[in-house]
Amino acid sequence: MALNWYLTLKNLSKTDVRAAELFDLLQKAQTNEEKETAKSQAQEYIKAIQEAQDSNSEPAQDPIPQETEEKPVEEDLGSDNGCDPMPTVDNPVLDSDTADEDREPKDEEEKPKELTMLALNPRLSKYGITREEELFLQGVYLRNMTRDEKILMRRSIYQKQTEKERKIQADYRQKRIEQRQKDLNDPEKIRYNQERKYITAVIDARRAHKNFVYIFSKIDGLTPEVLKELLKKEENKSAILQQDPDFMKNFIKGYGE
Repeated sequence: MALNWYLTLKNLSKTDVRAAELFDLLQKAQTNEEKETAKSQAQEYIKAIQEAQDSNSEPAQDPIPQETEEKPVEEDLGSDNGCDPMPTVDNPVLDSDTADEDREPKDEEEKPKELTMLALNPRLSKYGITREEELFLQGVYLRNMTRDEKILMRRSIYQKQTEKERKIQADYRQKRIEQRQKDLNDPEKIRYNQERKYITAVIDARRAHKNFVYIFSKIDGLTPEVLKELLKKEENKSAILQQDPDFMKNFIKGYGE
């Protein structure tokens, strides 16, 4: 791009709602895949805007498609039979031409099937990008395209990426909600969270130089017996000893093993 896409996106985000959304998505991306997706969407959006601006300021000139469109017309009109087609009805040459015409639509039908298949690149195929669109992103045009057609193609690719990314994010948020709800009803999770709550409270109390009388009177539900059970787990004991190396010695002295 002629301009730095990142600075362009940043400037546009001040007035363009979609640019602001893409810029925010780019800033919040954490994994490499999220960063690559956000970057790709941003670049496609900036490129589509720049091409749209170019199309408004410069008339599209593409003489090549006009020449290729005129050739078949000239070939059809320039038959050896002149202006009268009637004598050629039973001509074997016409039968051959007719056979060719019958085959041409079949070839044209086969092409779109190949082009509408999903892209070979797994990252693109998961967004629903077709083989033709994949080649387009690589700069390979399988047909003559005007400037407007290129802009529409790029917008179509961008829209597919955006819609798929939104669906992925929505599915991820839904799974997190479901998992959180499941954890709230899971006895093992409930027990684990309660243990961490007790251990954290004990560490905070010892950090504030509170004694055992304070700990067992102020931490709701925590008793010497409950704490003994918690200390049987090495990870709980290690967490407390990191804050108070003499904790076990003092605890056993006051409450036994």
